Amino acid sequence: MAQPLTDAEEDPAQSRHSSAVDPAWRHVRKRTPHSCRTEIHPISKTRRRPSADTCGSSCAKRCSLGIVGQGREGCSAVEISRLKISNFRSIKEADIQFGAVTVLIGTNNAGKSAILEAIRIALTRRWGQRGTGFTEYDVHLCDGRPDPKVGDPVVIEVEFQEAVANEWPEDLHGELEDIIQLDPVTGRASIIMRVSCSWEAAEESFVPRWEFLNVERNPLAGRGARAVNLQEFFQFLPVFYLEALRDVTDEFSSRSQFWGKLLRTVQIPEPLEQKSKRIFDLLNRRLLDADPLLANLANGLSHISRVAATDVPGQADLRLLPLNTWDILSKAEVIYQTEGGKPWLPLARHGQGVQSLSVMFLFKAFVELILSDLYRPESTAVLALEEPETHLHPQAARSLWRHITELPGQKIVTTHSPYFLQHVPFRDIRVVRVEANGTTVSALPRQFRAPVPHVPQIDAIIAASAGLITYDRGLNELVLSGALPQNQYRDLLIAYGGRPDTQTIHAALRKASDASQEFVSDAELEQLETFARRIRGEIFFARRWLLVEGPSDYHLVHGIAKGLGYDLDEHGVAVIDFQNNGSPEIMRESLSQLSTLGR
Repeated sequence: MAQPLTDAEEDPAQSRHSSAVDPAWRHVRKRTPHSCRTEIHPISKTRRRPSADTCGSSCAKRCSLGIVGQGREGCSAVEISRLKISNFRSIKEADIQFGAVTVLIGTNNAGKSAILEAIRIALTRRWGQRGTGFTEYDVHLCDGRPDPKVGDPVVIEVEFQEAVANEWPEDLHGELEDIIQLDPVTGRASIIMRVSCSWEAAEESFVPRWEFLNVERNPLAGRGARAVNLQEFFQFLPVFYLEALRDVTDEFSSRSQFWGKLLRTVQIPEPLEQKSKRIFDLLNRRLLDADPLLANLANGLSHISRVAATDVPGQADLRLLPLNTWDILSKAEVIYQTEGGKPWLPLARHGQGVQSLSVMFLFKAFVELILSDLYRPESTAVLALEEPETHLHPQAARSLWRHITELPGQKIVTTHSPYFLQHVPFRDIRVVRVEANGTTVSALPRQFRAPVPHVPQIDAIIAASAGLITYDRGLNELVLSGALPQNQYRDLLIAYGGRPDTQTIHAALRKASDASQEFVSDAELEQLETFARRIRGEIFFARRWLLVEGPSDYHLVHGIAKGLGYDLDEHGVAVIDFQNNGSPEIMRESLSQLSTLGR
């Protein structure tokens, strides 16, 4: 069932902040009638309305084309760009990047739902135990530690960052200026929010804390620590969670978060409503008069007043028709005909596949029709969707990807289906696995980041890297856009030498450099899109791969394994015949590149 969010509440933890905002990172911007933000000249500090040439390239294109659904008047709305999780359920440490659509795949109990739950808890206020969405079952237990009250706290950090400067709407900047951080070099805006939870013995409960951070990952103070910031922020980022078991009886009821709110926006003209009521009253009276039994039943129920009312006698009546127009609307339901000539039936009378799809398209209608009325015109919904392919046949599961991408807002999807996965771009896939130390998340990113401070010594290294190395001042991170050569890696180590925190910085650089060696270029991924589409599910869900030449070898290997009593499927071994999936060289290279995801 879909989980609704509620408005933010006052959180006393928000007032306990210690670190102030660095003024160098802040530009105060005032709202203007134009949809894009005013620009601030770096020298004169004067403001001017951006044109198609000066607005950010992405923003200018949307503004000039008048594209809707990206925030009011064309500018892109805020989306989740990165999620860091520590000590939450099966996840000890995870660092996940997100795009417009992100697909989480993995075996059962790998931790996919835990990632969605982390997003839901962090970005909504549907709290449970004494005002918090966390319970003792959410704390990661490791190293033989059986007591969740002892140990490191749960920490969830959510990052939001513009892809290009001036991408977010002006109104968003005006309302959230106290929590937005600006990169002084690129002008890109970012927001960092941390949600933590630990056991407080004095309160005898798990106490949560929501706080916004500066680029040094310290809590904002002053106006940035106000609890009202959360209320304003959540208005720009409504989050909706659709579980794998989607019941149309609940989702299409008058109390549901989508259908019920859509029905309440229906406006019947007053003259028509009054006329309808008179017709219903007249017809109801004629039906009661048609059979004396109904009139006698109503009279008998009037005796209620002899017990319930002591001073003024009441009366009861029998209503066979709706009392008002809302009674009619609340009983509205969707009927569906599968083919011409087939009967029209309520959704609940159709198969589970049709029911599941109907809930997703109900969400689409909700966002397109009334989301801006319930939240902010600049808001963009985030949909966390579990297993959209449930109950669908293979062809329908394969075609579902296109419909998912057409849903409004940002989509974060979990799946078990190799058919659904066939059309998902490799960059959008996150492979979730459970290892000895907990859940791990793998991807094929375009960038690799090291959280290290900026020092002047790295400027020359960045300038000589031809774009391979950049520095993100909005998040205080060194960014690698490909495999880092050893000579440049050594130069970076030297640049950060002789500092009190050199050991920590070198560890971060080493981690990013090692990860960058697994970089897969767009050209290599294009080959994979061509030759590995059919076996994509086999690649990502398997623990091991066994390459054979053709179909006969495929059956031979399975026969040998069966004769030896070794079930390949049970042990997660995928047998891949490369003859039907491109040349052996391409398959060997492709699978080697995908080892980052598939291992």
